[in-house]
Amino acid sequence: MSEFLKNIISKFEDRVGKLNSGRHAGPYSALKVTVLGQQALLLRQEYLKNFSLIATNDFDGLLNGEIPLEDIFKAILREEGLTYDEDSEYIWLPAETEYELIYKSEYIEIVSPYPIYLIVSKALKASEKNKALVIQAMQEFTDDLLQLFEKYNVDVEYFLDKE
Repeated sequence: MSEFLKNIISKFEDRVGKLNSGRHAGPYSALKVTVLGQQALLLRQEYLKNFSLIATNDFDGLLNGEIPLEDIFKAILREEGLTYDEDSEYIWLPAETEYELIYKSEYIEIVSPYPIYLIVSKALKASEKNKALVIQAMQEFTDDLLQLFEKYNVDVEYFLDKE
């Protein structure tokens, strides 16, 4: 797990622990964070060593929890120089997308789609912006990625064009 994510988790757990300790109604349920987009790929830098990933200030993700915990998480993102993308719910992913558990504690659960599904999303919905990344992914994921591209009508020729 990246030091960046460890830092966010540490701050979050500290703040929620303090919040819960003074709450008479019992502790809040854990916040579920589904990390999407470029941040999800950056979290997997160790698995995507051959990829040239560009950092972004946007944090694409879905937050599922009680409002105070969502607000704490968003505040920590701002402190870390990130902006939570309120439109994250509109990010398209393939129907068969599988998710990986990144981290889980009593305060927070973090999951993210496996990278191949994020690549399909980027290829289909933002091909121009992600052309170099998709070309790298085609070399890494080969047949599995091409099958998904075919299923979702991704224009593979666009990525093979040298212009």
